[in-house]
Amino acid sequence: MSGSGFLVSGTSGLLGKKVVEILLQQNEDVSSIGRSMPGFARGKVLEVEADFSKNTFTTSGLRIPETVVHLSQSRHYQEFPNRAVEIFDVNLRSTVDLLASAHAASSKSFLLASTGGVYRPSGRMLREDSVLAPPGSLNFYLATKFAAEAFARTYDGLMKIAILRYFFIYGPGQAETMLIPRLVNRVLAGEPITVDGENGTLVSPIFVDDAAQATVAAAKGFSGTVNIAGSEEWAIGDIARSIGRLAGTPANVIPSGRPLPHNLIADASRMRAELHKPKIGLLEGLARVVEDAQLSRK
Repeated sequence: MSGSGFLVSGTSGLLGKKVVEILLQQNEDVSSIGRSMPGFARGKVLEVEADFSKNTFTTSGLRIPETVVHLSQSRHYQEFPNRAVEIFDVNLRSTVDLLASAHAASSKSFLLASTGGVYRPSGRMLREDSVLAPPGSLNFYLATKFAAEAFARTYDGLMKIAILRYFFIYGPGQAETMLIPRLVNRVLAGEPITVDGENGTLVSPIFVDDAAQATVAAAKGFSGTVNIAGSEEWAIGDIARSIGRLAGTPANVIPSGRPLPHNLIADASRMRAELHKPKIGLLEGLARVVEDAQLSRK
């Protein structure tokens, strides 16, 4: 049988760390699974060091609590086909293993981290009921996230299933392969930033603190699918120029001459109504990221 509390995976990552911090502030009982052990407050978190990409993780002997918050995602999303098995193991195999373990332990809720990339490309704002991309049109990474959603939904009725589709989380200390850190590093290095269309794709990034607050709220009883995104729409070119102004280094934004394929902006009204209203706007969030990046270069 499960006990009360939360099991959070992906706690080596930006979002997972912040989710655990918030749960601890709320005096919740927390266990964590991550590639490394961040060293949360001593004695407050049962930390399990595990790498899902090595397919050696087992839940045997691990107490599965009432709520599982599965935030793990593969770091190698750009490395298909060389890392195909690792991407599959982290994004899909771990999801199936934890779903089965949660059900066997009579857990009440399972939260799955997905992505806005599963939607069919559209010029319109993406809602939770927008058409999803045909599986054959998705790259390998997104196909595993699409499949993970499908497997999670088969447990609906056996426990509460929450699927959170994140749009461009960012914050200080994020992996350099992600959108905002890539832009920051290119601006600071004086490297050109090429964008499609006149000014680049429109996106709706969300600062990690706001994404984590929404995630914790969803873990406490939400079921269904919800977009997790910021309240502002920004073109990538304008984000780069804002980074340049904050850093005191002009951004070199170059239109590629290619037509703009589609935008990636979310309708996050359900998140704002039922979970959390973002408090940190993009300029404030970018300022924190730029400051952190500049300090790390000294």
